[in-house]
Amino acid sequence: TFSMGLNMPARTVVFTNIKKFDGEKSRWLTGGEYIQMSGRAGRRGLDKKGSTILMFDEKMEKDVAKAMLKGHSDNLLSSFYINYHMLLNSQRLEDIDLEYILARSLLQFQQDAQLPALKQQLA
Repeated sequence: TFSMGLNMPARTVVFTNIKKFDGEKSRWLTGGEYIQMSGRAGRRGLDKKGSTILMFDEKMEKDVAKAMLKGHSDNLLSSFYINYHMLLNSQRLEDIDLEYILARSLLQFQQDAQLPALKQQLA
């Protein structure tokens, strides 16, 4: 539940198992999954730090442990898109500025970040 974004403050997060069943097989947590779950430790504004406890029930290779503990977070890609339903609903509501919403969306931010590379390819 911690990896699914449950907003529950905790000073300490305890991993009783660091493997996950992905629908087909049991595998070690990825770096992004570990970061997401262990990041729940420490209550903002209340605790100066949080603690994470790992309980191992089997041997883990050093490179697997390093990838999990020092790995990078997963990339976030926007799935935002405009469809007819959104446009029609926006017409029902007053004071909705679609241009304002679009300009501040994650999708627009990600597209703006790609512009320098695209301009360089065209040059």
